[in-house]
Amino acid sequence: MYRKVIVGIDFNEGVKQVLARARAVTAPEGECHLVHVFEPLDSVYFGVVPYAPVIAGVDGFEEAARKELSRRLDELAAEEGIPEARRHFLVGTPATELQRLARDLGADLLVLGTHGRKGVRLLLGSTANAVLHGAGCDILAVRLREEPKPTEG
Repeated sequence: MYRKVIVGIDFNEGVKQVLARARAVTAPEGECHLVHVFEPLDSVYFGVVPYAPVIAGVDGFEEAARKELSRRLDELAAEEGIPEARRHFLVGTPATELQRLARDLGADLLVLGTHGRKGVRLLLGSTANAVLHGAGCDILAVRLREEPKPTEG
């Protein structure tokens, strides 16, 4: 059982699966931290869209997205009973920020969801793969499964 667990989420489907797996391996007296890393548009498109930050409306869109994602993190954490002190909304490159937070908190496990994609996604790498190669703690990559669709009838 792990005593200090960081759960990285991106608000795609499967968040509940990742949280459930993290809780299953967290010691009863352990801490579960919930984190979302917002990647600014200029870092995502750096070199691809040379002047992305100066495109009209980008700054307003980015600020609105930050606020909405921060709100969603707080909402999910409250739903899951995760105290405010264990909610982390970070800005930067996900792998780098997750590794830094794990070091700063002295975490012994970092939990992430992964779709296990192949092909181009595999060649480009994923956040889970990038975190794995620089983390100073154990990593649990939770294979996300599609939720069963309700049957009509």
